[in-house]
Amino acid sequence: MDQSQANHPIRGGGRGGGRGGGRDGGRGDPRGNANGSLKLGSEIIMVFVGNSTTPTPVHRELIAASSEFFAKALKGNFIERDGTWLYLEHFDAEPKPALWSQLLRLNVLGNYLQDRCFRNATVDAVFNNASHDYPSILAAPAFK
Repeated sequence: MDQSQANHPIRGGGRGGGRGGGRDGGRGDPRGNANGSLKLGSEIIMVFVGNSTTPTPVHRELIAASSEFFAKALKGNFIERDGTWLYLEHFDAEPKPALWSQLLRLNVLGNYLQDRCFRNATVDAVFNNASHDYPSILAAPAFK
């Protein structure tokens, strides 16, 4: 990718990964170094989220390791690369949706971005929220 392409911001949005491997097939977190720190890299890209006109700075190496979608977009093997945007027409803003609804939307975003770890974390959060709000008879002693 030449320098002019690297300066293009990317329009990211929400379509809907925790535990489980990310893009490396379960061999460990592709975002991490051997010592457990994050591989950030030195290049920062600007990502627009949703309808925001304010770009969000993101480490290029980190977002590419987390998301197959961004990895392809940033390598240039992406048909929309020159437009550098992403529309999500069916995600209209709701006035303060319930937590579970937000978590499900985040799961859809994780699916769209092909980030298994993020997607799994959202599913875990949905189940944790549901089990707290709607405990089963088997879990009743834990809530006494």
